[in-house]
Amino acid sequence: MTHDLQLRDFEQGYRFQVVCRTCAFEWYENPHDVLLMPATHDNMYLDEVGAVLRCINCKQHNSKITPLLIRRTHHFVGGMA
Repeated sequence: MTHDLQLRDFEQGYRFQVVCRTCAFEWYENPHDVLLMPATHDNMYLDEVGAVLRCINCKQHNSKITPLLIRRTHHFVGGMA
């Protein structure tokens, strides 16, 4: 899924769940903050961003990024036919 999505596709309403593939430490990043990091740019694919991000816990460069949609008003719309 993440191989065709770029960092610029996640400007507003998203945050990233980042999991280190080495130590399994999990943390959250704001896409805007990730974009401001010196090693990233808006044309990077999420797999490339995961390879650049450094784990807060073990300091390795191997992370899995999962984008999470955040909405303030999220309501179920639907019904039975």
